[in-house]
Parts: sequence; structure tokens; C-alpha cells
Amino acid sequence: MNGTLHARYVRCGKKNCRCATDPAGRHGPYWYLEWRKGRRILKRYVPTRALETVRAAIASRLALEEGIRKAMADMAEMRQAIRMIRDAAPPRKRRGRKVLRLLKADERNYPAAAEYLKGTN
Repeated sequence: MNGTLHARYVRCGKKNCRCATDPAGRHGPYWYLEWRKGRRILKRYVPTRALETVRAAIASRLALEEGIRKAMADMAEMRQAIRMIRDAAPPRKRRGRKVLRLLKADERNYPAAAEYLKGTN
């Protein structure tokens, strides 16, 4: 589940209630799940009975994201190692065209091909 949990302490609006004059006397905590969608921050009230389920879902998402970050870091490390190996290896010798290789393999069967290859080297 995407988002974070926030506790809110609210005033009820009654003039004679303790929350009207004392900030420490506000009602709550009321839990809200907040997440960002584009530029807006959206929030949903989370009932107390669903609080543990939402916390578990958030923890599961965070664990998944951590696993993805670790896998991406491992892949970047492997790409770097491959680049180092590739850069350290001597350049590969370019062989001729595929047709010439095929002809060279069949020199014994095609003497004309052998003559042709002697002329190209």
C-alpha cells in the first residue's frame, strides 16, 4: 500500500469542550493514510480496527521497495564489472566476411575456393 500513516488530533467545534481552549485536550488520535498523486496530497481516514492491516501493508511495500533498490544496485554493480572486463580484454580480431569463412572451411572440397582465398589474404 502506497502512502504513510498520520495521527491527527482535532477540535470538535463545541464551545464548552476542553479541545476549544486547550490544544493538548484535542480529540484523537484519528489515523489517516496520506499519499501523493501528481501534485496533490490525498488522504483517507483509517478506522482503528483496520490500523494494523494498513501498517502491515505499508511495511510490506517498504520491504518490496528495499528489495528492488538492492536488486538495482546489484545490477549496476554487475554492469560496471562487465564494462571493466570488456575494457580490459584485448580488441577482437576482425575476421573476414561470413562467406569467406564458409569457403575456408570447405577448402578441401572446393579447390577453386582455396585458390580464391590465397588471393585475398
